[in-house]
Amino acid sequence: PTMLLALFALAIVSDTHKIPTMLLALYALPLPVQWTIDGYQSTRKKNDGAGLMKSVFVDEVRGFGLPMMEDEVKLVNVHRRRKYGVKPDGEPVRPDLTASPGVRFLDYGTNKEGYWNYELFKEQVMDVIDCYDVLYPEFQVIFSVDWSSGHTAHREGCLNVNIMNVNFGGKQSIPHPSKLEPGCINEDKSIFKHGDTQYFVFRSAEDKDELDAVDDSPPWYKPNAKKDEYLGKAKGKEQVAWERG
Repeated sequence: PTMLLALFALAIVSDTHKIPTMLLALYALPLPVQWTIDGYQSTRKKNDGAGLMKSVFVDEVRGFGLPMMEDEVKLVNVHRRRKYGVKPDGEPVRPDLTASPGVRFLDYGTNKEGYWNYELFKEQVMDVIDCYDVLYPEFQVIFSVDWSSGHTAHREGCLNVNIMNVNFGGKQSIPHPSKLEPGCINEDKSIFKHGDTQYFVFRSAEDKDELDAVDDSPPWYKPNAKKDEYLGKAKGKEQVAWERG
């Protein structure tokens, strides 16, 4: 039936001379072949077939992938052992390179090697820097990268509302303490005043460097929560926003 529909569309298109429409119609063909026009065929639709991600460095001296000789790789490994040290068992802190780090492959996918991210990119950059330290110690290296989410990352403990839960507790990031500057709070409703420090975790009296310190109150929306339910846990967006008014 799919073949018949595709051929029917072809017949209509042939009469109206609408080539793009004909090409779209042929996407429905569940066969390893496609119709062509004057030797050209349409772009095949992406499918769930094999995918291989590649992260590549290019420079003006060595070119694509920073190719290196085997002896050069060995020299870089000697440098890395001196720079980072070795473990008690004799293994290097940073694993020896087996080839140039200028090209990294990733068999991406949830059930494969995962997805390219900042941590993988950082490791590749560090390896490349080690190579330049040995090969071109007289040069200062400048990296130019595209604006990709795989090339960026927030600092650990950063003030990022996107990695906080709405409610307290659970698995969520805890931002570092923040000094509240003008504009951070609603002065009429906030429990703080300008210049105070807001913590993003419920603290016990023992956690505070204050005389006569007391445990933090429970979440405003769960006033009867027991101390072991909330103390030491992240506050979450709801509590943080309420505290700021």
